[in-house]
Amino acid sequence: MFWDKFCDLVDKVNTRLGYILAFSTVVMLFIVLYEVISRYIFNHPTTWAWRVNSMIFSGALILGGGYVLLIKAHVKLDVLYERVNARTKRIFDLVTFPVFLVFMAVVIWQGWRMAASSVAIREHPLGFFQPPLYYNKIAFVVGSVLLLLEGLAIFIRTLRHGAEVGKKDQHEAGQPESGGGS
Repeated sequence: MFWDKFCDLVDKVNTRLGYILAFSTVVMLFIVLYEVISRYIFNHPTTWAWRVNSMIFSGALILGGGYVLLIKAHVKLDVLYERVNARTKRIFDLVTFPVFLVFMAVVIWQGWRMAASSVAIREHPLGFFQPPLYYNKIAFVVGSVLLLLEGLAIFIRTLRHGAEVGKKDQHEAGQPESGGGS
């Protein structure tokens, strides 16, 4: 079915990107190591290491949002969410999705405006080392779209498979499979 393939594709893209981004921490480690050796052993600090590290980190942070949502590692109200049954969790997920959708639409829209402006003026920071800033602003938009798509995939799965899972939950709780339940 189309929706299953769509959801699987979104999951696959976010998973692969998440695994690739995990290696960015290794790159950042070597940049810091180089900076520390240059600064404290050779008394010759770099002008680029901290800025490059912050750019890699911010890019990985925003591009990894879809993967983090996929593996359910985002912060949520566990105090309430973990105390309710699976059916109530699904209802909560379905009801909160429109809020997520509106929020992500605004984030993508504003991110797109900022990225387009940054590309148009070829934005660079002030100072001696001036790498382009627009790459990170483009990554912000791409990462936000991936986060939105992963949220949409989760929503679709919740809608499509909620009734089947709901029947299983009722059976496990000893409730009849028809008649509404609580």
